Amino acid sequence: MFRVGDRVVWKNATLGLAHENNAGTVVNVIPHEKQLDEFALYDVDFDFGTRTLYGTQLVAAAPESNN
Repeated sequence: MFRVGDRVVWKNATLGLAHENNAGTVVNVIPHEKQLDEFALYDVDFDFGTRTLYGTQLVAAAPESNN
């Protein structure tokens, strides 16, 4: 389960979306009524706008390098 502030990647972005696989930040978590983490909804702020996605559509983003 992701938390507010986590960096995630939309792994199943809509075909043709110019920003496919961009990382975004979780800004809100809507738990599933039966506490099934994979069906929780996440509001994710991407550079191209905020999208609401299921947990199954997201993966944790790789840590950012400090180089």
